[in-house]
Amino acid sequence: MLFEYAVEPQAIGSSWQNFRYLIEKFGFDRGRLISRFPKKWEREVYNSAAQMKPIERARLEIALKEAKQSKVVRSGRPYDPALGSWLQNAIAQHVAVPFHAIIADNNPTAHPQVATVDEIDEQDVLIAVKQDSPV
Repeated sequence: MLFEYAVEPQAIGSSWQNFRYLIEKFGFDRGRLISRFPKKWEREVYNSAAQMKPIERARLEIALKEAKQSKVVRSGRPYDPALGSWLQNAIAQHVAVPFHAIIADNNPTAHPQVATVDEIDEQDVLIAVKQDSPV
């Protein structure tokens, strides 16, 4: 089974360590896919990596191109800047059509479906997914 996650571009692109740690958690083989939310998700991740060293930013660009093939899926969800921040938009879309979880830099409203980058690990109930089952 595949699960769709909303991942805040600024959270995953804030550092090479965050990017590398998070991007490894996703893929068809992992049962987790990143929702292309908003439509220009990859561009926003790249733009948020402006403070990275040039070599890290180049690695991020290559990894993003590869992720488009096996880790990121089109969501078709509308993004309305009038609603406010990325997190506010993600929560609004979660209400309409739920994500498995929302991964963000912070969770100021303590929303139960939002996990912050600092607290994510494989045992987190929002991240843990069954990757195979006996046939």
